[in-house]
Formats: sequence, C-alpha cells, structure tokens
Amino acid sequence: MENRLSTILQEHYNELVQAYEGLNLYINKDGPSYVRGKLKFNVQDGQITIDDAFEMELLIPENYPSDPPVVFETGGRIPEGFHKYSDKSLCLGTPLEIRMKFKENPTLLAFTREQIIPFLYSFCYYEKYGRMPYGEHAHGGQGILESYKHIFHTNSDISTLGLLKILAENNYRGHHDCPCGSGKKLRNCHGDQILEIIKYQNQGKFIEDYIRSVVFFKESGYDLPEALNSEKKMKHFTKKVMSKIEKKI
Repeated sequence: MENRLSTILQEHYNELVQAYEGLNLYINKDGPSYVRGKLKFNVQDGQITIDDAFEMELLIPENYPSDPPVVFETGGRIPEGFHKYSDKSLCLGTPLEIRMKFKENPTLLAFTREQIIPFLYSFCYYEKYGRMPYGEHAHGGQGILESYKHIFHTNSDISTLGLLKILAENNYRGHHDCPCGSGKKLRNCHGDQILEIIKYQNQGKFIEDYIRSVVFFKESGYDLPEALNSEKKMKHFTKKVMSKIEKKI
C-alpha cells in the first residue's frame, strides 16, 4: 500500500479505535491491509436495546478511501444464508448503495457506525425475534431493482428500468424525454441524479445491474417493452456479464 494511503488508513483507524477499542489494524506492504478484532456495540431503538459483540474483519481495498472495505464476520455466528455474498462477505446493501453512502463520509468510523452496526443489529434482532426489524431487502435482481426505485424515487419498474438503461448504456441525453413519464426533459427531471450516480461505479457494473433487473422483471411474467431492449453497443458487454452472473449462481 502506498505511503499516502497508509497514512490515511492509520488516521482513520486511530479515529475508529477510540470508539471501538477491540479492533486492530494490520497494514501489509505486499498484500491487502485489514482491520480485525471484536466489534462491541450497544444500540437502543425504541423499547429494544441490543448490547452485543462480533468478531469482524474489514478488508481494505487498494484504492481506499475511494471504495469502502469488504466486511466479514469471522466468528462463525452469522450463517451463510443470512445476507452474505458467495465469498462470505456481508451484504450490507447493493454495491451502489454502499458506495453512495460511504462517499458521504468516507472513514472507517462512519462506515462502521452507519453500515456495519445496523447490519449486526438487524441480525441480532432477527436472532432474538425471528424477523427483521425494518423489513427484509430482496436478493438478486429484485433487490437491485428495488434499490434503484428507492434511489430514483420512482414507483414503476418500467420507469426505473428506463433510467437504469441510460446508466448501463452510458447514453445521457438531456434533451430527451425522461423515462420516468413526468413529461419533462431528462435534464429537468432525473438528469442531475443520473449524472451524480454515474460517478459511483463503472459502466460494467451498471450493465450487470440492468441485466439482473431485466431478468427478474421477465421472470416475474412481464413483457419487456421494446424501448428497454439494450442497444448493439452494449451487446459485447452482455455476454461477459451474463457469464459472470451465471458463475455467481
């Protein structure tokens, strides 16, 4: 890890350990660095208080703090079927949601408080009461589509897919009608959101999100409007993305 990034990571860890003293930082010059240890927390939400601790590992990406850490629960307490990816890292939300929230305050302390602990609280609540405290997010294409509906503040799958298609094709045209159906031009409607969101992940990721959402939409028994079929310039990405998706499945 470069000296500048090591310095940033050390500063962020120093801030983190003041609040969560059971965590230790390991900086590796020839491999990934990570934060590991016991994460103790106490959360009160209404009448419910949860005081608990988990053995955790935060794997630090090489481009930190541009991207957030990847999080693992290492004590074997959280089962694989509970919101985990195939590599056993915790599914804190969709990758785009995680990045967008992390960018608001890209530090280890904020990431731990705002994303890791709410996940652990939800698991503890589920473990105790047999249900999620705030409802359960869907997985796969359904979860991705629901996430974009939340981001775009839309209620329609078709409208959301239209907006996501612009991101997948990297085809912003401000003078075109907005796919949300408002009757406004894109620049006067969802245009600013699209231009902001496009900063958070590369085109390949948006293509994968679009394909997963379309697959879910079709498998739900709906016909995809012709306007939502991907253009030729996206086709060469599609085979690679579908191959990647099939490997994950």
